[in-house]
Amino acid sequence: MKLYKHNSNITVVPGRNTDQALDRYNMHEDNTTSEDFEVLIPHEDFVKIFRLARLLNTLDQYDYKDTEVIVETYTKHLGYDLTNKELWDGILVWAERFDDADDEDIEDWLN
Repeated sequence: MKLYKHNSNITVVPGRNTDQALDRYNMHEDNTTSEDFEVLIPHEDFVKIFRLARLLNTLDQYDYKDTEVIVETYTKHLGYDLTNKELWDGILVWAERFDDADDEDIEDWLN
């Protein structure tokens, strides 16, 4: 799984490849193609950031703001400067969606 950014839009989306990024947001109707996406965060780093966000979501000692700050700091440590919207749309919302998922399902999604 990688994080992709749409070239002419502020949308970010996780996907295994550009075709999956395109399908995830159903942008076929506005003439968007898979070539309109660029990798924002490669697979190895996306997995690290996503796992951290999911772990923090499962721990009762961290609220949303704490999780956001920790994940943002780690993302910057890895060399990525995401906007708050990119961080939310591309990582934090997906970590929340998988909050109750089995580890096996998450690994399938990530790989």
